[in-house]
Amino acid sequence: METKKGEGLPIRMIIITIICIVVLVIIVFIFQKQMGTADTDLGASFTCQGRGGTCIAATGNCGAGMDKVCGVTCAANANLRCCCVPSI
Repeated sequence: METKKGEGLPIRMIIITIICIVVLVIIVFIFQKQMGTADTDLGASFTCQGRGGTCIAATGNCGAGMDKVCGVTCAANANLRCCCVPSI
């Protein structure tokens, strides 16, 4: 009587697959956290305070070493439409 060896996935292949899935989940989690941080940082760069400036009226002037940028968000007062940011 001949005995046939059954075909199937070796236990080593199953363990490697499980490890790969766990590593993939960890990588996705890390990138998801980083994307949240980048989104927050990007949003801050569109505000006057996020750029390190001070809000002024559209008719106001900035001091020496400062550039006037209009169209940014001034959270302190909605009437202040321009921002004085440090020159680059």
